[in-house]
Amino acid sequence: MEDRLPYEPGRVSTEQNIHVSEAGLRGVQFPEGTVFYVENDLRNLSSYSGPKLNWRVNVSSAMESAMPENASLSQSGGSLIRWLSFDDKALRVICGKHCWATVQITDGVVTLDGCD
Repeated sequence: MEDRLPYEPGRVSTEQNIHVSEAGLRGVQFPEGTVFYVENDLRNLSSYSGPKLNWRVNVSSAMESAMPENASLSQSGGSLIRWLSFDDKALRVICGKHCWATVQITDGVVTLDGCD
């Protein structure tokens, strides 16, 4: 019996850079097979090896908690993940129009890189 995947394979791209709402794409697949997938709420990012969940992180919450006092994602274009890209060491995420973060591929640790 084949394991059911917890994400939609048809919504995963092998491209290094995707616009999440464009063409219904939600994830990227590394050459070795790991899939990084933006969940339906557009706030959580998960890492999968086949059907196995490696980690899941609420990127919006992690970014909000790293922002200076009196700042929020809603002031910077919203809290939904819009873009996802990667290199061999990390994922890059853009929330709304103006906030970006780095997510470590090994453990899902989020670092707020900035907002404008």
